[in-house]
Amino acid sequence: MTDQPTTAYLAVIARRKWWVIGLTVLAVVAALGVSLLQTKRYSAIAQVLAASSANLSSPGATEPLTAGQLATLAELVQSPQVVRLADRQPGMGRATGTVSASLVGATNLVAITATSLQPGEAAVVADAYAYGLTTYEESVATAQAQALVSSYQRSLTALGPKISAAQARNSPTASQLPTLLSQQTLLEQDFAGAKAALAQAATGISVASLAQVPTSPSSPRPVLNTLLGLIVGLFLGTGVAFGLDHFDDKVISRRDLDLVVRNLPVLGEIPWVKSWKRPGKTILVSRSEPTAPPAEAYWSLRTAVMFILQERPARTIVVTSAGQSEGKTSTTANLGVVFARGGHRTVVVSCDLRRPRLARFFEFAPKFGFTSVLRGDVTLRDAVQAVPGVENLWILDAGPVPVDPHEALGSRTTR
Repeated sequence: MTDQPTTAYLAVIARRKWWVIGLTVLAVVAALGVSLLQTKRYSAIAQVLAASSANLSSPGATEPLTAGQLATLAELVQSPQVVRLADRQPGMGRATGTVSASLVGATNLVAITATSLQPGEAAVVADAYAYGLTTYEESVATAQAQALVSSYQRSLTALGPKISAAQARNSPTASQLPTLLSQQTLLEQDFAGAKAALAQAATGISVASLAQVPTSPSSPRPVLNTLLGLIVGLFLGTGVAFGLDHFDDKVISRRDLDLVVRNLPVLGEIPWVKSWKRPGKTILVSRSEPTAPPAEAYWSLRTAVMFILQERPARTIVVTSAGQSEGKTSTTANLGVVFARGGHRTVVVSCDLRRPRLARFFEFAPKFGFTSVLRGDVTLRDAVQAVPGVENLWILDAGPVPVDPHEALGSRTTR
């Protein structure tokens, strides 16, 4: 069973399909045009491996980098110190480009991306910043380790005279000698560890991979931009379609009619005649295509009317609508044909005194009509004429168009 809200949404899109199609095509063309007009840019990526850092609390030992340290390392790529070191690298004299850095997943790799107008320059800039970052980190680690070595060296130098004084004969500090010797041993161990850390200061970070010269531009990306334009256009077109439908108070579908007249029955639904492509052309489908679905729909409408007439007998049926070009005349003509072919003596009367077209459906032009009778030019019996080719059917055409249709229809003669 079809979901009614879904069907209603699809019906809205079907009614406003040209808005959806038009805005989608416009968005796609705009996205493609912008992509073609943009300057081509190339991106190259160099990777830096930050394996570990020195543990200053345990000289000679190293520890893995935390996520925060890795994030800080990526941020340092944009620092003035790294920028200056990168500018000193070979090939950076005239190379230009923008640089960004990011972490590669859950690894210790930092990806340095350089974007430039020339593919070769992009690779040169990425490599220069990779070497600039490693050089800066090596200098920082070396400075820290060197400061630690110097600190231990000063401590050992200051401890030497104290030990010599304690070792002298009759020294008042002789009792402190074991403690001083123990301190000297620990300082010598830390000093050796600090020197080892100094030797390993440059091993914690290195260039893992150099940038490759890109063979295709990274931007613009016409395929991706066109796809995004397609998506945006569809959303925009659909939104406009629903917006227009929301503010449109015309009754178009059965659902619209049910919302307007909740307590009135719908006698029938007439499908669109596919062969009726020109508005100025008239087609009497119940006569020319009696087995077509629209003709069958008119027969169904006749049956529904006959059921109503059994409860409320009447000899006159009025077909009207709120505006022009809504099917009054075509419904009147086709309903007249099916009533006549059903055995009922039927007269179709055209009271459309603005755009009379009823006679055109039957392909002949009566000399007199409704307004002729109103003016007294002819009697009603003489104005009503038989329709050629359809038994039991007569027509009272509109006749000459009056100057004031309202006055003509509201006259005593019309009543």
